[in-house]
Amino acid sequence: MIDRSSCEKYLRAVFEDVPSRIVLSKPPHGSEFVKIRVLRTDKGYMFEKLTQKQVFHENHSEREALERCLELLSEGWSQLNAWGERLEFSLSVSKKGKLLFGKRLNTHNENKTAENPHNRKKELYHF
Repeated sequence: MIDRSSCEKYLRAVFEDVPSRIVLSKPPHGSEFVKIRVLRTDKGYMFEKLTQKQVFHENHSEREALERCLELLSEGWSQLNAWGERLEFSLSVSKKGKLLFGKRLNTHNENKTAENPHNRKKELYHF
């Protein structure tokens, strides 16, 4: 079992950065779902539960999304990755129930492509 208060503290830190995408992976043994993706929408968050062949959707407010992520981690999902505006978060649960939390600067920022386009103009040098 995980410590719910520590897990909730880490999830609040994740949701403070307004994540645009969250992925829950490493499901509990016997789960019908392989992965759960959480996408930010205008009205809150949409949960996409992926099986081998189907996808099921749930819509939640921001507060409900935090509670739902906490519930899923308590049920045995052992990996949560989230990409916010500035930071990328990683929350893992070890086999013994220890929480491992990490964050780093988000390297996949949408604004990066505008600054450094793929098809750059050649710089011509005149002598």
